[in-house]
Amino acid sequence: MADDQPTTSGRITDSPARRFDAGYGVFYCLGVGLLAPWNAFITATDFYEAQYPGKHADRLFTICYLPTQLIVLALLMLGQDQTRLRLRIAAGLGGFCLVMFSIPSLDLFSGGALPLWVPLLAVCVTAICDGFAQGSLYAEAAAYPAIYTQALVAGTAASGAVLSVLRCVTKAALPHTRSGLRASADVYFAVATAICLACFTAYFYALPRLNEQLPTQRMPMSQAAIGYHTASELADVTDQVEHRVLAEDVKFQELGDWYPIALITLFNFADLGGKSLPAHPSLILTSHNIILAASCARTLVIPLFYIAAQQSLGPIVIGSLTLVLGLSNGYCTAVAMMAAPIGLKGEEAAMAGQLVVFALIFGLCIGAALSFLWLL
Repeated sequence: MADDQPTTSGRITDSPARRFDAGYGVFYCLGVGLLAPWNAFITATDFYEAQYPGKHADRLFTICYLPTQLIVLALLMLGQDQTRLRLRIAAGLGGFCLVMFSIPSLDLFSGGALPLWVPLLAVCVTAICDGFAQGSLYAEAAAYPAIYTQALVAGTAASGAVLSVLRCVTKAALPHTRSGLRASADVYFAVATAICLACFTAYFYALPRLNEQLPTQRMPMSQAAIGYHTASELADVTDQVEHRVLAEDVKFQELGDWYPIALITLFNFADLGGKSLPAHPSLILTSHNIILAASCARTLVIPLFYIAAQQSLGPIVIGSLTLVLGLSNGYCTAVAMMAAPIGLKGEEAAMAGQLVVFALIFGLCIGAALSFLWLL
């Protein structure tokens, strides 16, 4: 099978491995399941804001989730044991299923009177599971051509889009009352449980069939790695600052609590579009300078969002900024994560895959901390 060869333009040329085959589909589905639990929590922002008014539940979820995930991932990386990747993935995916199942079950058992610490604890457990699964899945994908990493990244974006549509459907299908909102959230988390279970099943049934190591020819890691990791951090710093604004800080009276749901849905679909672009060989970048510059340029959207929020500009302006944010976030994240393992094989490639996930989560943590400035 032909190798992936970098060109002088900083892009990877096409190869027979770069096709939408069964392996691509498996990694794509795993990406969907990988972030389904987290997306389930943050996309149900309307439910949690109604359940716990004035508590800024979406920000509390972020505080519980990201630092916990970062600590778990760091501890696993310090262990430097790459032989247990599949055990970690299995534990993480299985944990996702249990957490998602527990949310509607506990809500029904308590009669809708769950204290805030219960969903916060569930978010922490989800973060631990994600710390086990996410870095290990990217480490496993690093053993294959970059297109499979792109499939995994695109799948995580598809997860956000799917959960956004699911939330819209469940919310619209039931009465807009407190009991109706609660029932819609229970159905929503039940379907999210099914998604996680399907992913868990696919991992054990389909992925072991991909036991052929696909050879790759990649660029030296020494020059590019820091740039790629920094690009991931910058991409997600801006993502978290602005995503929190979409969830809570912009208002439009005519749409009510549908407005943040609509904006988050638009962001998720734009993010999916951006992460899908590198599936075309001519749109794949490996130049760390270009990736870093593109990531830095995204910070220009922050003052624009601030002005739009302060001036209460309408859905057209906010929606346009959201579209730019989602597309740029998706594309910058995808090309950075695809490029990270370049030049490495075996355990070194696996460690590179985990490093770029660590950089991505670290950037998310910084962005989450900065998002609290919008409360001032």
